Amino acid sequence: SRLYTIGNTKSITLDGVARTIRIIDFNKDDLADGSGKAGITFCIYPLNYTSNLHDSSKWMSWTEINPRKYLVDTFPSIVPEELQNIVKPVTKKYFYTDYVYSDGWDAVDTIESCTDMWFIPSTEECGKTDNYTEGTGIQYEGLNTLSERIMKNDDGTAINWWTRTMFGEGAHYIDTIGSVN
Repeated sequence: SRLYTIGNTKSITLDGVARTIRIIDFNKDDLADGSGKAGITFCIYPLNYTSNLHDSSKWMSWTEINPRKYLVDTFPSIVPEELQNIVKPVTKKYFYTDYVYSDGWDAVDTIESCTDMWFIPSTEECGKTDNYTEGTGIQYEGLNTLSERIMKNDDGTAINWWTRTMFGEGAHYIDTIGSVN
């Protein structure tokens, strides 16, 4: 039997604010160094990814949006050392649309990858596959149901939260009842 199970939680403090880590799967994410799979994948609740995605009107990818910039530039400095010491970088895939001009503008859709220590699940990892999500991850077992995807803010009110799946000038999101949109 495992020491931990999907759904197990642990309380932590981030920048003076109480948060909860919840295990959402085991052995799903590829380690960035190619040595195998990350043993545990978790989410931190509540995630405050409700700010603007970006400050531009152009189509952007996961690597260019504000939530990822926060996770790369700011988030590591507020994570407790005990957590920083066990988290390993993983390879995450994301959908990207680029426009090229050849006798008119054409959309070129690709699946790209990047290395992340901290990330937001893709829409596919939350259980929805469509033209913008296919190939961006395998659904996490701990995000199978509506109730598992509900994110609440500090006062207990359910909130919408972004996924890392971008399309056009927006992104898919999880709504207040846990539906993937």
